[in-house]
Amino acid sequence: MRAVKDYKFYACYKRVSVYDNVASKSLFYFIAYGDGVSIGPKAGMTYSGKLTLPATNSDGKKVLAVRDFYGQDKLTHIFWEQGAQVENIVGVDASPNAFGKCKELVYVEIPSTVTQIGPYAFYQTKLQSLSLPEGLIMIGSNAFNSLTGGIKELNIPGSVVSIGDVAFAYAKPCLTRLIFGSEGHPTQLTTVNYNAFTNNPNTGGFTEIIFYYEN
Repeated sequence: MRAVKDYKFYACYKRVSVYDNVASKSLFYFIAYGDGVSIGPKAGMTYSGKLTLPATNSDGKKVLAVRDFYGQDKLTHIFWEQGAQVENIVGVDASPNAFGKCKELVYVEIPSTVTQIGPYAFYQTKLQSLSLPEGLIMIGSNAFNSLTGGIKELNIPGSVVSIGDVAFAYAKPCLTRLIFGSEGHPTQLTTVNYNAFTNNPNTGGFTEIIFYYEN
């Protein structure tokens, strides 16, 4: 049997990145937020699998905040269109918001422009990895409470100033290694609120906690 060269089908397929598959702007609502808009799900919409959120609305205004995707339990991955300038992953005290209770969510891209992650933003999600950007300042209460994806190590960027109540508490399995800051980005942390990193009882504890301080 003769081998068929790949180029024989060159015109028949296309490599598609998640960043090429930006979801239609008609699937979301946009409301005024600062100099741009915030994005959220239209009423009654259900999203599933991998979702790439747009960087602007139909008028070209920048998306600066994201909210209200809580309970979308078929979502697995969140990406952003290239060039996104999101500043705030909006949370609300006392109730899941942003992506809270998206119980199958295993991955989220957090743009480098994000400075705030609000309360309950990723509460009870299944995140398997977490990359927080240098430039992040505030992490709200319960923001990453009750993660179930097995993250063992967490690096808190040096720029973070405040971490809210039970923000990373009750992960299953529990976190074992914490790093605050990094080489060239010493920790600026001033406030760690009540039980921010409390583990489940009888599931072990931290084996290493590292702080990078300014010399």
